[in-house]
Amino acid sequence: MVPEARRNGLVSTRKVVGVLLLLGALHKASAVIRYEILEEREKGFAVGNVVTDLGLDLGSLSARRLLVLSAASRKFFEVNRETGEMFVNDRLDREELCGTLPSCTITLELIMESPLELFSAEVVIQDINDNNPAFPTREMKLEISEAVAPGTRFPLESAHDPDVGSNSLQTYELSRNEYFALRLQTREDSTKYAELVLERALDREREPSLHLVLTASDGGTPALSASLSIRITVLDANDNAPAFNQSLYRARVPEDAPPGTRVVQVRATDLDEGPNGEIIYSFGSHNRAGVRELFSLDLVTGVLTIKGRLDFEDTKLHEIYIQAKDKGANPEGAHCKVLVEVVDVNDNAPEITVTSVYSPVPEDAPLGTVIALLSVNDLDTGENGLVTCDIPPGLPFSLTSSLKNYFTLKTSAALDREAVPEYNLSITARDAGAPSLSALTTVRVQVSDINDNPPQSSQSSYDVYVEENNVPGVPILNLSVWDPDAPQNAHLSFFLLEQGAETGLVGRYFTINRDSGVVSSLVPLDYEDRREFELTAHISDGGTPVLTTNISVNIFVTDHNDNAPQVIYPRPGRSSVEMLPRGTPAGHVVTRVVGWDPDAGHNAWLSYSLLGASNQSLFAVGLHTGQISTARPVQDTDSPRQTLTVLIKDNGEPSLSTTATLTVSVTEEPPEAGAEFPSGSAPGEQNKNLTFYLLLSLILVSVGFAVTILGLIIFKVYKWKQSRDLYRGPVSSLYRTPGPSLHADAVRGGLLPPHLYHQVYLTTDSRRSDPLLKKPGVASPLASRQNTLRSCDPVFYRQVLGAESSPPGQIRYPVPEESQEGTFVGNVAQDFLLDTESLSARRLQVAGEVNQRHFRVDLDSGALLIKNPIDREALCGLSASCIVPLEFVTEGPLEMYRAEVEIVDVNDHAPRFPRQQLDLEIGEAAPPGQRFPLEKAQDADVGSNSISSYRLSSNEHFALDVKKRSDGSLVPELLLEKPLDREKQSDYRLVLTAVDGGNPPRSGTAELRVSVLDVNDNAPAFQQSSYRISVLESAPAGMLLIQLNASDPDLGPSGNVTFSFSGHTPDRVRNLFSLHPTTGKLTLQGPLDFENENYYEFDVRARDGGSPAMEQHCSLRVDLLDVNDNAPHITVTSELGTLPESAEPGTVVALISVQDPDSGSNGDVSLRIPDHLPFALKSAFRNQFSLVTAGPLDREAKSSYDITVTASDAGNPPLSTQRTIFLNISDVNDNPPSFFQRSHEVFVPENNRPGDLLCSLAASDPDSGLNALISYSLLEPRNRDVSASSFISLNPQTGAVHATRSFDYEQTQTLQFEVQARDRGNPPLSSTVTVRLFVLDLNDNAPAVLRPRARPGSLCPQALPPSVGAGHLVTKVTAVDLDSGYNAWVSYQLLEAPDPSLFAVSRYAGEVRTAVPIPADLPPQKLVIVVKDSGTPPLSTSVTLLVSLEEDAHPVVPDLRESSAPREGESRLTLYLAVSLVAICFVSFGSFVALLSKCLRGAACGVTCFPAGTCACLTRSRRREGLPPSNGILRIQLGSDDPIKFVDVGGHSHGCTPLASAPTRSDSFMMVKSPSAPMAGEPVRPSCPPSDLLYGLEQAPPNTDWRFSQAQRPSTSGSQNGDETGTWPNNQFDTEMLQAMILASASEAADGSSTLGGGAGTMGLSARYGPQFTLQHVPDYRQNVYIPGSNATLTNAAGKRDGKAPAGGNGNKKKSGKKEKK
Repeated sequence: MVPEARRNGLVSTRKVVGVLLLLGALHKASAVIRYEILEEREKGFAVGNVVTDLGLDLGSLSARRLLVLSAASRKFFEVNRETGEMFVNDRLDREELCGTLPSCTITLELIMESPLELFSAEVVIQDINDNNPAFPTREMKLEISEAVAPGTRFPLESAHDPDVGSNSLQTYELSRNEYFALRLQTREDSTKYAELVLERALDREREPSLHLVLTASDGGTPALSASLSIRITVLDANDNAPAFNQSLYRARVPEDAPPGTRVVQVRATDLDEGPNGEIIYSFGSHNRAGVRELFSLDLVTGVLTIKGRLDFEDTKLHEIYIQAKDKGANPEGAHCKVLVEVVDVNDNAPEITVTSVYSPVPEDAPLGTVIALLSVNDLDTGENGLVTCDIPPGLPFSLTSSLKNYFTLKTSAALDREAVPEYNLSITARDAGAPSLSALTTVRVQVSDINDNPPQSSQSSYDVYVEENNVPGVPILNLSVWDPDAPQNAHLSFFLLEQGAETGLVGRYFTINRDSGVVSSLVPLDYEDRREFELTAHISDGGTPVLTTNISVNIFVTDHNDNAPQVIYPRPGRSSVEMLPRGTPAGHVVTRVVGWDPDAGHNAWLSYSLLGASNQSLFAVGLHTGQISTARPVQDTDSPRQTLTVLIKDNGEPSLSTTATLTVSVTEEPPEAGAEFPSGSAPGEQNKNLTFYLLLSLILVSVGFAVTILGLIIFKVYKWKQSRDLYRGPVSSLYRTPGPSLHADAVRGGLLPPHLYHQVYLTTDSRRSDPLLKKPGVASPLASRQNTLRSCDPVFYRQVLGAESSPPGQIRYPVPEESQEGTFVGNVAQDFLLDTESLSARRLQVAGEVNQRHFRVDLDSGALLIKNPIDREALCGLSASCIVPLEFVTEGPLEMYRAEVEIVDVNDHAPRFPRQQLDLEIGEAAPPGQRFPLEKAQDADVGSNSISSYRLSSNEHFALDVKKRSDGSLVPELLLEKPLDREKQSDYRLVLTAVDGGNPPRSGTAELRVSVLDVNDNAPAFQQSSYRISVLESAPAGMLLIQLNASDPDLGPSGNVTFSFSGHTPDRVRNLFSLHPTTGKLTLQGPLDFENENYYEFDVRARDGGSPAMEQHCSLRVDLLDVNDNAPHITVTSELGTLPESAEPGTVVALISVQDPDSGSNGDVSLRIPDHLPFALKSAFRNQFSLVTAGPLDREAKSSYDITVTASDAGNPPLSTQRTIFLNISDVNDNPPSFFQRSHEVFVPENNRPGDLLCSLAASDPDSGLNALISYSLLEPRNRDVSASSFISLNPQTGAVHATRSFDYEQTQTLQFEVQARDRGNPPLSSTVTVRLFVLDLNDNAPAVLRPRARPGSLCPQALPPSVGAGHLVTKVTAVDLDSGYNAWVSYQLLEAPDPSLFAVSRYAGEVRTAVPIPADLPPQKLVIVVKDSGTPPLSTSVTLLVSLEEDAHPVVPDLRESSAPREGESRLTLYLAVSLVAICFVSFGSFVALLSKCLRGAACGVTCFPAGTCACLTRSRRREGLPPSNGILRIQLGSDDPIKFVDVGGHSHGCTPLASAPTRSDSFMMVKSPSAPMAGEPVRPSCPPSDLLYGLEQAPPNTDWRFSQAQRPSTSGSQNGDETGTWPNNQFDTEMLQAMILASASEAADGSSTLGGGAGTMGLSARYGPQFTLQHVPDYRQNVYIPGSNATLTNAAGKRDGKAPAGGNGNKKKSGKKEKK
């Protein structure tokens, strides 16, 4: 088992089935059987025969159900009940079960039933070598410094082998190498670990890394092993100094280089690695002042950049010293020098001076007007002084040069103040330097205004909506008008004008503010008076001349609810009386109140309500109809005169109302047969109306269908005749149209060049579209704008008039630096052969501002003199030669001369070190002969005056070595001659002296301080190599266990020791213990558990802070001491949970095992339970107990037990644990159900509702569970006639009795039945109860008249002899009541009679007798006799007697409520009419559908070519010919030779077909279709997207106000009507008229003033030439056609307004209407 299982004992993981607990007594086993088996045995492997070993009967093994139990989580073993052998049931892994314990035993419990017996068995799992040794990691990395001394030890990772004994880990082996050896160590628990020992010093330069393999082997057969890869990285020691790749760097930088400009990058390398090889760059301490302000050095990359501003005039050469150091513990450095030469640049920009400016300038100023005069000056010389001027292009100005450096600014184009009111001219002067510098000045030129712009508005018209009854004077519109001119010219004046012939609107209704343009109303507007006003706003500006603008203002008056409703009917002031008969039923329409409201829209919606009436409940008024109807039947008690007041209210806000009063007179009318029909018409009359309407509908539908068919036939005949006349005409006469070439412009309505085409495009989304004329595609050449900039020509600053005289060779004058003012340099007049007397007149001078600061010319003698002392170091820096070039200029004529001045150096500077104290740190391990560079001294002088030697003060360890570089400079180095010892002397102070070679020589000194640095050459050392301590497992957290101490003789970081756990310390140790890194204190930080692990062994590492660090290890073992800290653990291995109350004493309730992880007396456990319980504890084995019953159980007395089991150990102090076992006592069915009463009586009134609850029979059962679950059933005797189940239903769960139907007392008075209650126990028990149900009578039956007999609603005639006396028996009314008792007592009463005094009715006998003598002339008397019972409430019935004098026959009065059926003939006629109407409608609908589908299949016409080369339209259908549908494009080509080339109607649906060429015959007028492939002689049409056909994307929306009236159109298309029989044009005059008509139509369409003709689909042709030009073969697409570039939409204005064909085409009215319908 696993260690936790071993320490914590067996853990219950399984419950034993309840059968084990219900059987016999428990017998103890007398012995324990033991088996041994190797781990990893296969499933089914036989372990042993438990039947033989235990002496059991094999035959009873299955019956007694042998079970194998263990504390393991899995069932490892099972017993074969047929053979008795125990076999392996699951995989056995010894390492998983027992870990590293030497012995691994599994304890089993064998349990048998009948009787219950318990046996114990043990299986010992023996180990096999099935696990390889394993390292925690696959690879181990070590870092060892190359300075570590041999003999140093390094602990290695330990391998782990789960196997035990000889199969565990035995030895380690290390791969062969020349540096390390392996040493094995053995711990106290006999485990082994390995240490790596350094035998030979490491050398990183030779081998930077090593790879070793550590092999761990166990002692098994065969032996298993594992390998650990050890990678050792040799750490570098800082033994190499950085080195520059160059000792001198040179760079050239222009003086205007911005900060951040990269100058040069110095590079140094270090052979070391890590921090020892990382280099830090810094400025040397001997740099001149100002270098750090001018330059910046990157510490990592060594990039030198500019930090400040360089000035060539200040310093031409900078000498910079840079040092490089590594980041090692003992850093070493190197130095280099950088020479930065500053390059002069053009750093002086020209200066511009504006002498005069002419501003403001009128915007109509002529070209060439002078604006400003300028002069330009540049302080630079040479090319840098050449200046040019320019202004930005695109401005209406030009710049010209009049004289040298003088410029004139003039106008070069017209000015527009509205476009640009002011110019800020940027004048740029640029010199010829590289890079060129420029100066910018701004000249402000203002443009004065003239009145050249009329007032402008954001919109051309305004639509204003004003609510009526507005307040006079309130603004209704604010015109947004402005004038782009200046304020004086932009002052606007507003006037209102009237449109059309109507006058007086402005002064009477509206006014406008003259200054602000605010329109106000003068009077309140009335929507009912006038709804629209058309005005014109006239706006004029304040300029000269005055400019004006007109804006259309449309004012629309909106309605306001200001009129109350008016009553139309009944008329106000007239009395209106409506007649209403009594007895009128509810819903009868009396009359209708009609009102109207002068307002409009929502305000005119009226609602009606009844405001007042004599009787509010009698009448109702329709809310929206005003219809007054009866709300209930008119009764006799209603007043004969009713006055109604109806409220009429509109829907405005606020609403207005009025009232209408009418009078309703209730009249008395005798009852007639028609009273049975409230609708007021008899069924026969309704049938007659229905027949009439059906007949009328049938006639109308038939006539409509006949007219449609006749119209279609006439249309077909007309089309056939039209096509026949078309093809009979000669081709030449049809198409020959000679004449001049005219071209219609669809946009401007004018003429175009002869090469342009016009195309008409028709959209496909509507069959009622107008043509769209495409804008001609004229390629407008783009106007190029030329911006000519005139600027002054560059003028050379330097001119030589005549030959330049100069002596042979270059003239140079030497002069010492620091010469005083007036020092003679040379005679330039003599050297240049100049006349001394003319020097003043010619103004000989030194050119250049810089040179003029140092030199001047004496005009009297011509000598060159020093003006100011010259510092050579400041002028030329460290340059070996310092030469200043000079230029001399003379005038009259202008001449220039050149010379040079050499500045000679003097020894005026002593050597100087950058710092007076130099600090140097050297490690004590530095070998003799190592060199250390020193900072050199600086001397501003050059040549022999510079530094010549260095000296060092005397000492025994160091010497001075001076090196000379290639540039001649000397560099001192400190040379170590004798090893340093830090313990003898830690620092040295030396003096370094630098001497120059001047006369006399100058020198400078610096103090050199050398500090000896310590080297980490000692590893920390522990006082002991191993430590062992003991601690109680109950020790608290934070307790100090031990303080470790390790010493290191080194100083500083090398002597600082830190403590830590070794790298292979497990995490459980790190979680339990804490080691202080500085003090070495080991403290407890987690809880200890002896039962979990009784000792801990680990290694501690001590490491110093040197570089590289050195470390040492020691071993530490912590032993734990056990305390009694674990209470016993109770495990219930099996628990019954429920026990029947009939269980006998000794029945096993539960099996209990007790474990205590402690050892010794702390692990001895005793068990007890309370004494008052009927249970006892019995012990079977050690720590194994059984809980059994000790007496009889009674569930009714106590249904459950909570048994508390207490386990106590023998420790000091003792610990205990309690466990509660819950036991439920199950019930036995020993109690039958019992009712509360043995019999029940139930009283139910008759006529109850089915489903009513009659009673609830409840029975109780003291048992529980199923034994107490009661079901109810109905018991009925077999010999009973009436079944109780037909009257009642019994709920089997609740015992509720419900009625299944209504009881009738007259049929059933009593009902008796029995109900049985039965439980669900085994066996079930039951009991019964008797129920008697009594039905109570109710008064639910009205009396029934037995005689005289009469049908319901009819009269019973009774004969009466004439002249009978009083008391004569007329008849006897006999009635009976089915109820019983008081409800069946019947009484008679005379309810109604014409003369109640003539007859009397006996109250209880029902006899009808005469009360007085009857006269002979007595008319028939109608007597109504009421028969009423005595119930509550009483019920009654009546019988009507018709008493008349004795006659031969008594006529039968028909029942007025029976209506005769309609006559059979009328019914059949109505049916025939309905069927005929439906049939005709169906035939008409089918014909229309067929006609519509035929029309939808039609497309553009086809083309037939004639012998003459022309084509014409022959058919309407394209789809039947297999051609693609038309996309609705109508093309009209106007050629150069003939007025009309061709008209193309149709095209493809997949794109456009621009015209590429004309047809073969120029005199043809063709209707051309667009087939899928081009025909012979047809123009080639390359495919192009539809977007190419539209002239741009920004099209104005369609405007319907562009059309001309019929009278305004040309006479050829608008004044003649034509006829049905018109022919094609057959002569020249007709052809010219056709051409003029098409051109006029195109012009009108382009101007937005025409619809291209009068008729629908004619394009203006049918008016002159008849139906041949109606283009009926083309669908009418005009309503969706627009003209690109204009607001025109080609549409039939008259057709859209009136829905009729215009008068211009009489022959096409009917056909156009049909197309409109389609």
